[in-house]
Amino acid sequence: MDNKPFVIQRWNRDTKLEFERLSSIPVWIKFPNLPLHFWSPKCIGRIASLIGIPLYMDSPTALKTRTSFARVCVEVEAGCEFPNEVFVEIRKGDRVGVKVAYD
Repeated sequence: MDNKPFVIQRWNRDTKLEFERLSSIPVWIKFPNLPLHFWSPKCIGRIASLIGIPLYMDSPTALKTRTSFARVCVEVEAGCEFPNEVFVEIRKGDRVGVKVAYD
């Protein structure tokens, strides 16, 4: 909300209504125009791991029914920088830039 992460947690009787500082948050990221040779769960997971800990990908990405972008949820450190591009080494010395967008 208001361009800030909003985390919802399951309530139970022992839930305390105190502000709890989060050390990490889940964030949905997109890789627009991801080259087709990167479209495998293993490869997308490795690219996502350059930003955070991959948690899961959305259905259209997993099923390859939408190829305009890949979308993955990653866990990142709260307050970290969000890169607009990551670089993937495809061969020794050859790197390809992959654009990153955030929901």
